[in-house]
Amino acid sequence: MDVLRRAEPSATSQEALSDACKLVDVHVAEDRRYPNVASQLRVQSDGVTTTSGRDDNDYPSFENQPNFRNLVAMPHVGHVEQIPLPRELVEQFNQSQCSCYMGLFPDIGRAWLSIDSNIYLWNFEDGSDLAYFDGMSEAIFCAGLTRPKPGIFQDHIQYLLCLATTLEIVILGVSFSPTNGNNLGEMHLQQEPLFSLQTNNVHMSSFETTQNGRIFVCSRAGSLYEIMYQSRDGWFTPRCRLVDHSSSKLSYFLPSFFIIANDDPLLQVSVDGSRNILYTRSERGTISVYDLGMDGRGMSRVASLSQDSMARRATLATRTIDENLFKPIIYIKAIETSESPFLNLVAISRAGVRLYFTTSRLQPGAQVNPIARPTNFSLVHCRFPPGFSPLTSSSRPSTVHMAFYSQGTSILAFYKSENVDSLLYVHPDSFPFPPSQNVLHESFVPMTVNGRSLAIAEVPTNPYASPVIGQFNDPCLVTQHVKPSRRFVLLSTQGTFTIDQVRPVDQLRHLLIDSQSGKSDAIQAFFQLHKLDQACAMCLILACSTGAVNVQVAQWATVAFLHYGGEPEFQLPAAVTQPLAQPVGSPSQGILGGAVISPDLFYSGKHDGLYLYFSRIAFPFWKASLALLGAGNELQSRFGLDELTHFLECFYSLQKFLKRIPDFGNPPPQHDWIQYSSPSQGSSQDVAKKYRAEAFAMEQYSLHNISQLIGKTIEFLSLWKIICEHGFSTVASTMTQEFQDYLRRETFQEIVQRGKLLCNALIQSLMDRFISDSAETGSISARLCNLCPSLFSPDDAIVAKAHETFSKAKTLFNEEKVAALKASLQLFSRVAQRIDLASVTKQFEEVGQYGAVVDLSLAAAKQIDAQDLALHYFKNGQSHNDRAGASALESRKKCYYCVTKCLDNLLAASRTVPLLPAQLLQSQPPATGEAQEKFQSTLQRALLSPDELFHVATYDWLINVGEVDLLVQINSPFLEEYLKREAAEGSQENVTMMNLLWKYYEKNGNFVAASRILCKLAERSGSDTNLQQRIEYLSRAVIAAKSSTRRTSAGNAEEGEFLHDLEEKLEVARIQYLILQALEQSSNPVPPDAIRYLNEDLMDISKLYGDYADHFDLSDCKLAILHSAGYNDPALIENVWRDIINKDLDRSRQSDPPSRMESIRTKLTELGILYFQSERYFPLAFLVRFLEEKSCQLAWNPKWIFTLFRRIGASIPRLYAIYDRLFKSKDPCWQSYGNPLHILQVIYLLLDSFVADPAQVQPYERRSFSSLCLDAVSTYLVELQSMPTTDGRVQQLVAQYESLQKRLQK
Repeated sequence: MDVLRRAEPSATSQEALSDACKLVDVHVAEDRRYPNVASQLRVQSDGVTTTSGRDDNDYPSFENQPNFRNLVAMPHVGHVEQIPLPRELVEQFNQSQCSCYMGLFPDIGRAWLSIDSNIYLWNFEDGSDLAYFDGMSEAIFCAGLTRPKPGIFQDHIQYLLCLATTLEIVILGVSFSPTNGNNLGEMHLQQEPLFSLQTNNVHMSSFETTQNGRIFVCSRAGSLYEIMYQSRDGWFTPRCRLVDHSSSKLSYFLPSFFIIANDDPLLQVSVDGSRNILYTRSERGTISVYDLGMDGRGMSRVASLSQDSMARRATLATRTIDENLFKPIIYIKAIETSESPFLNLVAISRAGVRLYFTTSRLQPGAQVNPIARPTNFSLVHCRFPPGFSPLTSSSRPSTVHMAFYSQGTSILAFYKSENVDSLLYVHPDSFPFPPSQNVLHESFVPMTVNGRSLAIAEVPTNPYASPVIGQFNDPCLVTQHVKPSRRFVLLSTQGTFTIDQVRPVDQLRHLLIDSQSGKSDAIQAFFQLHKLDQACAMCLILACSTGAVNVQVAQWATVAFLHYGGEPEFQLPAAVTQPLAQPVGSPSQGILGGAVISPDLFYSGKHDGLYLYFSRIAFPFWKASLALLGAGNELQSRFGLDELTHFLECFYSLQKFLKRIPDFGNPPPQHDWIQYSSPSQGSSQDVAKKYRAEAFAMEQYSLHNISQLIGKTIEFLSLWKIICEHGFSTVASTMTQEFQDYLRRETFQEIVQRGKLLCNALIQSLMDRFISDSAETGSISARLCNLCPSLFSPDDAIVAKAHETFSKAKTLFNEEKVAALKASLQLFSRVAQRIDLASVTKQFEEVGQYGAVVDLSLAAAKQIDAQDLALHYFKNGQSHNDRAGASALESRKKCYYCVTKCLDNLLAASRTVPLLPAQLLQSQPPATGEAQEKFQSTLQRALLSPDELFHVATYDWLINVGEVDLLVQINSPFLEEYLKREAAEGSQENVTMMNLLWKYYEKNGNFVAASRILCKLAERSGSDTNLQQRIEYLSRAVIAAKSSTRRTSAGNAEEGEFLHDLEEKLEVARIQYLILQALEQSSNPVPPDAIRYLNEDLMDISKLYGDYADHFDLSDCKLAILHSAGYNDPALIENVWRDIINKDLDRSRQSDPPSRMESIRTKLTELGILYFQSERYFPLAFLVRFLEEKSCQLAWNPKWIFTLFRRIGASIPRLYAIYDRLFKSKDPCWQSYGNPLHILQVIYLLLDSFVADPAQVQPYERRSFSSLCLDAVSTYLVELQSMPTTDGRVQQLVAQYESLQKRLQK
């Protein structure tokens, strides 16, 4: 066959299987395209009758065809064997007094003979096992055999034997002795009838049964009866009754003596079991149609057609043929849907003409529903027997008195002489795929038999001989690899004759034996007759056959296969007339001046025959799911052990055949593929040689693909058989629902290509069953390794052994249990990459082996990524182009997850109030204290691993579960790099990682690195860190930098400078925080962005002063900035202080004097603590004068100001000096404030406080200060005495100073 695509060599095994499966699909479809009988007979509609059989091509003869004359002697039927009647029967036959009838029961391999009231049955194959029944009182006219309806009789009754006389119908039970083989044993007839029905002198002519056990009887009274039986009597119906379907429905209730006779006896009944339609034939040739309903339980008459009507219609269709050739009708046979969806019945006339009928309505081109209910009955085709063509040399059959038809094969028996019958055997098997799809080609073989033919039947194929026989209804050519030759049996007065059909493969075998070499003209003609692919497929049937008698034939078949199988070739399309050997043109000027036309590849007959043979073996399961839902919703195997054994034997034989032929199916060496689009170089002979070489190479690749497919098929079927041997339903029930659905849904073709996961699941379920039964897995593992090496490797056997060991360990105690678990862990670790890691680690976790979870998971990660591709990928930026590295990293993560999952469970169990999922609660985790200990030990064990990627996964897990403090405590060579890498990611999470990094450095004594990380955190812009946190970072940075042991060592001035910078940044940050607080507490409107900016970043001192302190008039902040910057501008500083005091006075304007004084005292105390030590930024003299002016104006307590400054830290001598200068300056402002004596009053109070408590002045300056004060008092008295004495305040002040003077003098 031709394949239009040019397949390149398969890059992978998966592609090889896919390519092979596609070609198998092609061949399966080709076999399904065999022509339908109706199309071959050119039947177009139910209203037109066509004819055939009168053309020479309808019955082709090899004698008239030169190419096939060597096949004239080729047999079409086997040896006709005669088995005489048993001697006992001959004696009884000679003693018969009244009547004698004979017939066949092919279902049980028996012939029967009734002599008067006795009936005898015997094995027609060899004349043995003679049984009889003599319990009838009248002569037996007919007999029938059927299987009983289920549930009515006991199990030993396998068949029912129906016997009819003129008075009654008796039903006997038939049973067979059990045998060791599959054949039926000795037959036994039950002597006591099961049922007996009265017939009232009605002569019954024949019995017919249906698949569901219904029994029909036709009578010579012209009525069709049915024997209805049930398990017990009903209310209105007896247990067994006779129902007349030819009369009204009252016959259901009338007794049998009301039977009314008809003048046209019924002679034959035929049932179409596929459509549930029944046909009857009367003595006058009338054919009636009954519809049994879709379920086969109904009964309604549809139509009937008389013999004369059929003959007239046939005559109209043939025009020149005598009408008498079409009557009388001597035989009818229902045609089932497997043979034709449109034709329903074939009838044979006495002249041997076959008449085909339909019960459906059909218009030209319309589709037919094959199971549609019958609506009419029409003659659609007349097929004449051999002898009607103009050039035929054979004689026409005449006076046919016995006929048979089944699946296209006809046997006609007609009189030759008084004691000899002629037979005409007609079959289509030699031409299953005719050149013209609309022509039925048939072969015919004349033969003779002794005696008068009384019955003809086909011997059913032994259902045990081929387990898949019921799957095929295709032509013999398609099924001959599995179906034995059809066998027919003819019963005559001289005995039984068995006729074996010769299949095409049998014909080939005959030719091979004749040739004695595998090469002959006849064999070559046979290849031409059946085409190369079909003939090669038949050679494979013989070459793959087993048995000593077939060895030589197999060798000859191999020779014929290789010699006549042809070679692959390229052929140009039919429209191109240029020979292939000519050089192919270039793209610019190809063949015929146009574009380049690539030739088509035509595989050899050997190649296509191999694919064809494989597809025919695999057809029963190729497009079928291997499991189906049975009773109780349990999965059942679609095929039994016998069937699987048959398939495996066929494929093993085919595999052995391929291995016997050198280089057949092996891939060719590296091949330089021809570029058809490029200009050809060299002579035409060179180009043709290149074409042949490429065609051969491409065929070799395709043969290699089918070889791989055969191997995969054998492995999967072997696995399937093993599972069936151990209870398929039980094994499948333990699989997940997803895999169970997959089994029911996917076809074998899909499974063999992409079913590795399913196979793994099946094997796992099988092993689980062994382990659950405490059975050894060694033997089943060895068997799987041997039969399914690609599905179950030695590593898989180790996995099974490990599971077995683990299962046994759970039944042990103490040291034995620990030892068994350790042994199981060692086995698992050897093949960790092949196990279900999550499941296995969970099992170890359930038995408390948490360390095993760690060891096994890390072993799996290492085995999966032995080349450390994941680490390379991780450390090199995780490039999108490195797919292998990405895949390896993902695989490793799955392994690491098993460890972190275990740690998760232990951590959850160790918490005081565990928040555990339901499944964890069910697994009964250890108690809190024990879990904490197990958690710590498991984590420590995990962190001992040298696997850097595992450390990364563990660190990530610790962060995710909130165990950050635990992470910092880890002593690992990978932690610093991990933290640095994560901190540099630039994501929102890098703040957390930077925090962890400085803590890690601080814990390990690297204070400089810690301080630098803290500084980065403080300077990091963004809303995720507020100003207070930034100050905290800077404070910690300063502390860390001061803690560094290297800061003061020689050569580390840089670190000293860094500390200085940190301190300055911290100071500015604090000022920024002051500004932030001031703005947040401000009563004036403040833009939100101003506060947000202060939180999101650290600002320099200039920006803080210009954009915030000065812009928003924040005096306190201005002073802090000037102090921090070291800015020396006395006037500016005094103005800032003036603003500070004035703002405070303005805020307290509504308060009473003490409250206002307290507010200012509090404010200046806060500022004094910050700036008092710096005279530049705490101008004490200015503050004293400015505050005294305010105090004088507001008439506040004159001693509160120096008391305030004393609290801040100013000494009495220093304060006295300031006040003394104020006195001596004689500033008129005091006069303007209405109290010119204000300064003298304050000085008195200051000195009075000193005299009251001299200890306020340091001892070393107390004497000198006392002398100074004494002299000053004298001066102040002189000044006061010079003032008018009329002022009471002056007098009072003089008295105070004089008293002070006296105390100073003491």
